[in-house]
Amino acid sequence: MGPQSFIGHYRIISKLGEGGMGAVYRATDTRLNRDVAIKVIPDAFADNPGRMARFEREAQVLASLNHPNIGAIYGVEERALVMELVEGITLQQRIASGPLPLDEGLAIAQQMADGLAYAHDRGVVHRDLKPANIMLTADDRVKVLDFGLAKALSGDPSSPSNPTVSPTLTMNATVAGVIMGTAAYMAPEQARGKAVDKRGDIWAFGVVLMEMLTGARLFAGETVSDTLAAVLRGEIDYSRLPPGTPAGVRRVIQRCLERDPARRLRDIGDARILMEPVEVNSPAIIPAQRRKPWLALAGVLAGMLVASAATWYLVPRHSPAPLFFELQGPKGAQPISPAVSPDGRAIAFIRIDPTRGPALYVRRLDALEVKPVPGSENATSRPFWSPDSRRIGFFAEGKLKVVSPEGGDIRVLANGLLGGRPSLSGAWNSAGDIVFNQLGNPVSRIAETGGAITPVLLFDASRQETGQLVADFLADGKHFLYTSSGHGEVDIYEGSLDGSKPVLVLPSAAVLGYARPAQGGPGYMFFYKEGQILLRPFDEVRHHVYGNTFGVATEVSSSSLPTSGTFLATTTLGSISNSTLAFAKSFGLSRQLAWVARDGKPAESTGEAGNLADVQISPDQHRLAFTRADHGSDIWLADLDRGSTTRVTFSEGSAGSPIFSPDSARIAYSVEGPDGYKAVVRSSSLTGGTETIFAAKSRMELSGWSRDGEWLAAIIGDPGRWDIQLLPVKRERKPVPLVVTPFDEYQPQFSPDGRWIAYTSNESGRYETYVVNAPDTVGGRARVQGKWQISTAGGQQPRWRADTKELFYLSLEGQMMAANIESGEDAFRASVPASLFTTALVPIGPPCLYDVTADGRRFVLLSPAAGATPTLSVVVNWAGALVKRDR
Repeated sequence: MGPQSFIGHYRIISKLGEGGMGAVYRATDTRLNRDVAIKVIPDAFADNPGRMARFEREAQVLASLNHPNIGAIYGVEERALVMELVEGITLQQRIASGPLPLDEGLAIAQQMADGLAYAHDRGVVHRDLKPANIMLTADDRVKVLDFGLAKALSGDPSSPSNPTVSPTLTMNATVAGVIMGTAAYMAPEQARGKAVDKRGDIWAFGVVLMEMLTGARLFAGETVSDTLAAVLRGEIDYSRLPPGTPAGVRRVIQRCLERDPARRLRDIGDARILMEPVEVNSPAIIPAQRRKPWLALAGVLAGMLVASAATWYLVPRHSPAPLFFELQGPKGAQPISPAVSPDGRAIAFIRIDPTRGPALYVRRLDALEVKPVPGSENATSRPFWSPDSRRIGFFAEGKLKVVSPEGGDIRVLANGLLGGRPSLSGAWNSAGDIVFNQLGNPVSRIAETGGAITPVLLFDASRQETGQLVADFLADGKHFLYTSSGHGEVDIYEGSLDGSKPVLVLPSAAVLGYARPAQGGPGYMFFYKEGQILLRPFDEVRHHVYGNTFGVATEVSSSSLPTSGTFLATTTLGSISNSTLAFAKSFGLSRQLAWVARDGKPAESTGEAGNLADVQISPDQHRLAFTRADHGSDIWLADLDRGSTTRVTFSEGSAGSPIFSPDSARIAYSVEGPDGYKAVVRSSSLTGGTETIFAAKSRMELSGWSRDGEWLAAIIGDPGRWDIQLLPVKRERKPVPLVVTPFDEYQPQFSPDGRWIAYTSNESGRYETYVVNAPDTVGGRARVQGKWQISTAGGQQPRWRADTKELFYLSLEGQMMAANIESGEDAFRASVPASLFTTALVPIGPPCLYDVTADGRRFVLLSPAAGATPTLSVVVNWAGALVKRDR
């Protein structure tokens, strides 16, 4: 049945799905101008006149049910049932994302019980109650669907052994997934083919409640027979319930799951009575939209009390003791950008390995080993998990990819994201939507199967907004938290998939994640603010934080953040699930300028340790230039003769990659601003102003200055597509592309004689150091043309000796390497590289971590400062830590 066809006066719009009891379509009632759902009865039933007559009589009874927790039936039309259109997600989809917190599960169970009790009182039994037939709407309303349809479609009701009491079983006997979905919720008497009354629904209610709290199927098997055998005889393991499950809830489940109907709970209304002794943690444990209307005023008053109450009332009182441990990286390779799986059982993060470069790693909490994820090389920024914790989304080489934690089966969802700019964060809901963002672009949306990318939000010009970083979806799967950068500040906002106007949640902060404790209680926002990583209760209805604030890490200074400052804290500092949180005590290693002789013997360390990068010795050997990101990202100069340091820039933007002119009289550097990047030049004596010589929308870093002083070597692009261009110092000239490929090229270095340019590329599948001719147009004079690979087993960050007779680089294992160079106008030859000494440097990416004196006898390294330990801190059962801390 295609779109625009009609059933009666209902115009079909699209197909919504198909199950054992027929195909369901979205349609428009052309008389009442409203959307409805139409279930078309299968031919096996529609071709039987007696059964259809019975179906119409039963449908009239079902249409008399009028309850807010029951999907309404409007009427019967030409072998089709016209029903209320209920939009949202099924409980089956919600359970797939993990166990439900106690308060959420009980709120859903209470509404289910209300609907069942109403129908049972009117003599109507569901007969096919299961998570797939329970809808959760956007306003947290529970709707039980297909009520009584099993009986309506059955044959002779007087035959208790009639197999059609399980319509899914009889109509789809070859569709294992459908059969098992129904068989797993059959009461034992129903599985035996006996008559079924309301106690069959009570059994199914117990199964569903158990599955909500455990997040796993109660009865399962490889075949239908295995599943039915488990229903009839399998042991029910109540120890799978979360620790701290109240006694009343346990009693409800055990009474519902009595295999003897005579011993089973006789009335679903009794379930409410048995659950009354549950210890709620506060008057607001169940969000306001889940309460009955007559509780609205009480909810408002309770919210006012909660806002000023001690947080001990806001956290679960039965939370298990917390467990703390740390993940460390080898050789100074810090694990960064953690992402905790929704089930809290694994942590994915990025680690820069000396041999593999940046890649994803996964540590499962039930294992000691940290394992790399094959196929995740060159991953950038924080990964994110699918709701079922079985897949990981990540960004690499300008692509959005999905991979299993074990590797393999990699799918590319999107290529060339907005010109290849690196995406920085994403979130994935149970409906299959992925929202993600990229530097300089607002939040976008793509399906988990790939396809078109559509914008979700726009930049707010009134706030001069320039960036948005997604953190997590909220419980409804529609709204999400993100960090907004604008007007020189960062703030936390709540956005929505429907594109409605974002809501300010918390100013001057960056959100890391959102979760509800596994043992119940309110949701918590995980965020960074004023040098601290914090947790605080968050009200999804009123869009604000409230109650006590808990400090997770209280000494996170701006020096521990990347060069773009607090804004990027969203993607680097932490992540949270309902049971586990992980956070970085610091981003990047604290480094210090350290001098080392050619034989590796340490000379001395100078200056204050900090977040240092991009070091260069001036050609006259009197000064050092470097980037310091302790307070923003700025350029500093160190006087090697007097031992003093001078700040060059003052947070005019994110400044970096300083380089000296050949005569040491000028200094050039890049600056990131709201409109992109620019290359500026100024006097190295810091007199006079700055001159902008080039601007780019993509990321730009400077690396070398030609001998004649006329050209700067720069990389422009993004990780996964760095390209080398030569920029004219005099603005009337045009840039000259030098190396432009689908791969990464960076760290271009002019040779002192002006004939050659050394650089790093991963075109071979591994980072290696190469040399090419400098173009004649920029001062090159060599007649021999070619390209030479200098490193033999991986190498990065080349540096020349002042006489061009030696080229240094770092091996992928951190060895300082040297190759002798013989060159002239007619020849270029390089010797086999030799190792000089071992460093503690991890040479990944454009920032240069060392330089060498003109004579090649001394090296200055940005070595890890003493005591710098790269770690991720992990807290399992974090809600228990809140209880302990507040007491």
